[in-house]
Amino acid sequence: MLKVQVEKRFPGFQLESSFTVNDRELLVILGPSGSGKSLTLHCIAGLVKPDRGRIKLNEEIFFDHAGKINLPTHQRKIGYIFQNYALFPHLTVRENISYGLRNKNSDQREEIAARLIKAMRLQGHENKYPRQISGGQQQRVALARALAVEPRILLFDEPFSALDNIIRHKIKTDLIKLREEVHIPMIMVTHDLEEAYTLGDRLIVMNQGKILQAGKPQEIFTNPISRQVAKFVGMRNIFQGEIMGYHKEDNTCIFEWKGRHLMINNINKNIGEKLAVGIRPEEVMLIRENRELGRSVKENLIQCRVVRIIPEGLHYRLYLKFSQDNYDLEMLLPRHVFYQKSIKEGDSIKVSLKLNSIKYLQA
Repeated sequence: MLKVQVEKRFPGFQLESSFTVNDRELLVILGPSGSGKSLTLHCIAGLVKPDRGRIKLNEEIFFDHAGKINLPTHQRKIGYIFQNYALFPHLTVRENISYGLRNKNSDQREEIAARLIKAMRLQGHENKYPRQISGGQQQRVALARALAVEPRILLFDEPFSALDNIIRHKIKTDLIKLREEVHIPMIMVTHDLEEAYTLGDRLIVMNQGKILQAGKPQEIFTNPISRQVAKFVGMRNIFQGEIMGYHKEDNTCIFEWKGRHLMINNINKNIGEKLAVGIRPEEVMLIRENRELGRSVKENLIQCRVVRIIPEGLHYRLYLKFSQDNYDLEMLLPRHVFYQKSIKEGDSIKVSLKLNSIKYLQA
């Protein structure tokens, strides 16, 4: 198990990061540029010395401010896959993979390199230079080089950012397979929501050097604790309103937003108290005419006008309006539903904000 608790201060910025990563676990750190994600990796790898704190892998201490311990990078035995791969341009694929094996004899180096070349599907490229292979192949070389030294931790710094979608999907598949095969802690930093959701066993949301929320990806995407986290994980419908009353018989309360009353689950707040709730765009439900509705759906029906439509691959994002604002709601529809309903800008549609999909945002 890796235990990290570090602080690092720069002019105008302070990192305060504390978490654990289990063996065979991939922790994803999600956050915008400049949030402290890569700095956290640099502290773990020994590339940056924290001002205070402690980094411990199992029983070995990498860094301890109080104990004045700061293990050099090469002694930490960490595999680090950089955003730009950091391959040596003057070395071949085989030589790049073998670079960290200088303490092995030539037969051992050749055996390890051959095994990783096969595992990373790089046969036929052994004697090529980085400039002669694709971005996806360069990424696999970087991963093979990191694995060659039998690392005790793997760190991935935005590993897919320079890849096209097809290659990115293949490398993600490789990473999922790798996660099942190696028995070491792994950390990946990214600003990509899909990567974080798909790959992470656990997720940390970070901004301005602080951890805002940590947990399972599904839990964070579904139940963000604050408006800041909600916006970052794609819960773009955030409503500021007021508690108007309660229904004790079903443990719900009445929430007023833009002159409309919504039913939300009881959140133990006083009548008149102002707060924020949110709902993900994909949870906004399109209601067909003459459909029989359950209570959780029909309590929060809103008639809206479609003011803008943006295609997004397999989905369409609809901007909906019912007040004097530019728009009030975002809705995400699967492409087949969008075509089936023949929705156009200017159409009037009925939507439901399902009771259990509306989440209270604590801050």
